[in-house]
Order: sequence, then C-alpha cells, then structure tokens
Amino acid sequence: MSFLNLQSVLASQTIQKRTPQKGKRLLEWKPTSSPSSHSSNAVWEGVGSSDLTISNTSDKGDHGLGKFQHLDGEMVMVDSQVYQFRSNGSVSQKGDEDIIAFSQAVFFKPNSHLQFDSLNRRVVLDYLDTSHPGSHNLFRAVKIKGMFQNIKLHVAPKQQH
Repeated sequence: MSFLNLQSVLASQTIQKRTPQKGKRLLEWKPTSSPSSHSSNAVWEGVGSSDLTISNTSDKGDHGLGKFQHLDGEMVMVDSQVYQFRSNGSVSQKGDEDIIAFSQAVFFKPNSHLQFDSLNRRVVLDYLDTSHPGSHNLFRAVKIKGMFQNIKLHVAPKQQH
C-alpha cells in the first residue's frame, strides 16, 4: 500500500467571512506573505539575467518556484532545499550563491492535512476546489509527499543570448 500525504495552504491571500448587510453575501480577501524576487516584466520580455541569488529568496520562504539565470531551468524549493530542473532532464541541488532570474517563495504553514492510499490529479483538483471555494484564480501552495514512478515537468531550453 502506498502512502501519500497532501498538505495545502492558501498562500497568496486570506479569505475572511464578515457579517454581510441584509440580503447580501460578502467575501473579503487580503494579500498575505508570498514575496517574490524578480522583475516579472523583464522575465516575460525574455530578459533572463540578473544579480539575484538563491539567498535573496531563501529569507522569503522555504517553498517556492522560479527560474535560473538565462532562464536555464526551473527552480524548485522544497523545505529550503533548492533544485534546478533543466530541459535535458537533469536535476541538481543548488547553493545560496547560484543566480536566479525570478522566484516566488512562501513559508509553508499548512492549514489542512489529508492522507490517501492512492492519488491522482483529479483527486487533488477536486480537493482544492472544495477546500477553498471561490478561489479558482488564486495562488495556492500544495505539498504532496509520496513515492512516485516519475514526475513530469515542462522546462523550456536555456536562453541563447
């Protein structure tokens, strides 16, 4: 029997219910800590170099995503450990001085824990939809622990400028 543990936290905002005026429903949200280190406009324009290092991200969270210098692979931070996934399929652990172009990090403090004997994409999406109704376009951090035969990740090739 396989064991999977799904933890989630609504990372980019807090939804608060307030007492509505008579006949109205009210849902209020406010941004919470999900800091980023980047110039997103520059990244989207194809400028993939910077002077930011992983250490610029690690003080802003222990879980996150990003891009490396020259958009050379995906940055994935899990439990404060940073990994670089490259388009050739290689994965390597990175250090504080490695340069990144973009990052988004959060201190992962789950507000729910679930255990499953087996898990698939539909189960995860259904759980997220029902656990945070009305938040389809909001960022959420989800951690899934388990044993996997493979992990599929799309990675664009390094910029050649």
